[in-house]
Amino acid sequence: MLIAGCSALPRGDDAPREVAYICAYGPELTATFEGEQAVLAFNGARARLQATETAYGGRYANPTDDIVFWTRDDAAMLEMLGVFWSCRALPDRG
Repeated sequence: MLIAGCSALPRGDDAPREVAYICAYGPELTATFEGEQAVLAFNGARARLQATETAYGGRYANPTDDIVFWTRDDAAMLEMLGVFWSCRALPDRG
């Protein structure tokens, strides 16, 4: 299990919001939400994902859907190349 640190979903405004997640058996993960995009930082890499339509919560993906990130309340799921990790947002330290 890996550690990170912040709060769950992005605010309604376009101010960047950084959220850290702890993922079961997955990469250390920090998501920065900016408007219709989420920038994920994990395993020393970064991925810029675009918001896509979803019924509830948030879904962000790269153009080929190789990386998909779902959020709902403080829960999240990361999919990379068909491998899934369940994640949970850590409490905001601020």
